[in-house]
Amino acid sequence: MCNAVVAYSLAEICSAYPSAGSVYHWAAQVVPERYASLSSYICGWANFLGNVAGDASFAYAFATFLNAAMESSKFEPFSLQGTVGISIATIFVWSFLNFFCIDQVAWINNLAAVCHCGAIVVIMMAILIKPSHLNSTEQVFTEYNNDTGFQSPIYVCAIGLLSATFAFTGLESSAHMAEETVDSSEAAPKGIIYTVLASGIGGLGYLIALLYSTTDISAALDGATDVAAVNVFILSCGERWGSVLAWLVAVNLFFAGISSVAVTGRITYALMRDEAFPYSQFFGQVHPTLKSPMHSIMFVCIIDSLLQLLALNSDGVTAFYSITALCVIGFQVSYCIPIVLKVIFDPVDFPVTSMSLGKWSKVFGIISSTWLIVTSVLLFLPTTSPVTLQNMNWLIVVFTFTVICAGLYWIYHGQYSFKGPPRWSSHSSSHPYKSVRFDAE
Repeated sequence: MCNAVVAYSLAEICSAYPSAGSVYHWAAQVVPERYASLSSYICGWANFLGNVAGDASFAYAFATFLNAAMESSKFEPFSLQGTVGISIATIFVWSFLNFFCIDQVAWINNLAAVCHCGAIVVIMMAILIKPSHLNSTEQVFTEYNNDTGFQSPIYVCAIGLLSATFAFTGLESSAHMAEETVDSSEAAPKGIIYTVLASGIGGLGYLIALLYSTTDISAALDGATDVAAVNVFILSCGERWGSVLAWLVAVNLFFAGISSVAVTGRITYALMRDEAFPYSQFFGQVHPTLKSPMHSIMFVCIIDSLLQLLALNSDGVTAFYSITALCVIGFQVSYCIPIVLKVIFDPVDFPVTSMSLGKWSKVFGIISSTWLIVTSVLLFLPTTSPVTLQNMNWLIVVFTFTVICAGLYWIYHGQYSFKGPPRWSSHSSSHPYKSVRFDAE
C-alpha cells in the first residue's frame, strides 16, 4: 500500500516533467533555482547507484538460477568463480543488445512482458496444483520461522523487508523512456502506477503460492540445488517439471536484465549530458548511427562487472544481499528526494496535469517520504547473528565509498561544472531536451 502511494506521488511529478532524467530531473524542478544543481546532483547519483546495482542484482540472480536449473537437469553446476564469470558475461550481452535504438529492440521488451506474466501464472498453478499435499491456511498465515540468529520477531520482520522493497525498485523505469515515448506526460506516469500494481499483485500471489507449497523448510534450504525456490519447485512438482520451472525463471531474469540495462543506460546518459560525472563529454555521446547512448551503456557495464566481484570475497549469498540492498537504497533515496522537496517548497508554478493529486498531494508526499526513509535505514542493519567478516552487511561499506566519491567530485569539480538539468518552464510547451532525443534525425 505504501509503495502505491509512492507511485502516485512520483507519477504526479513525472506527468509535469517527463524526461529521461526522471527523478534526477524532477529534483531540480521542484526547488528554488539556487538549490537546483545540488539537489539534482545528489538525486542523480542515488538513482544511478540504484540502477547500476539493480543490473548487477539481475545478472547475479540470472547466473545463480541458471546454475540451479543446470543442476536440477543433472548438469555439472558452476563453481562460485564460474557463476561470477557467467554474470559478467551476461552483463556484456545485455549491454550489446542495448547498443541498438530502442525502436529496434522494442520487441524484446514486449516479449519479456508476455513471458514474465505467463511465467508467474504457470509457476503459481504448478506449485499449487501438482503437489499431493499443501500447507494449511493456518500454517501459511500464522507460523513463523527464524534462522537469522536474532531473537526479536520485530527485528527479523524489519530486516525481511528487503525482498519486499526490492520488488518495487525501478518503478520509475517508464519515465526514463519518456523522451522516446509518444504522449509521455500520460504514458510515463501511468507506467509508474501500473508497474507497482502489477508487481504488488503478481508478487503477493507468487509469495502466497510458495508459502502453501513449501511443506518442508529444511528440505527447501538444503535440497538438490543452492536456490531454495528451485528446491521448492522440485519438491512440489518432481525433478522434471521442477527443472522446467527453474529454466523458466532463468529465461525471465535474462529478459528482465535487458530492460534493466536499457533504463540504466538512459539515466546515465542524462547525468552525463548534464556533466554529473567525470569525462561526461565522452560518455554522454549518442551514437550517430545506432541512435543509442552507447558510451554510457559501456560505462555502466564496467561498473556492473566490478560489483560482481564482491561475490568472490564472500559466500555469494552475502554479496547478493549487499548488492540488492544497495539497489534498494539507491532507488529509495532518489525517490524520496523530489517528493520531500516538493512537500517542503510546494512550488506555486508546479504544472497542473491530468495526474495531479490536488489536495492529497502533500498527504501522499508525507506518507511516501516516511515510508522511504524508514525502510532505507533498515537496510543497513545486520541480517545474521553473530556478525562476522564473511556474513556482515557490506552495504555500509559500498554506500559510504560511493558517497565519498560523489562528495569529492562535487567539492573539487562538480560544483563548478555541474549546473543541473535545464529548468522546465510551466509556461512553455517545448521540451528542454527535444533537440537531443535519441531518435532525432
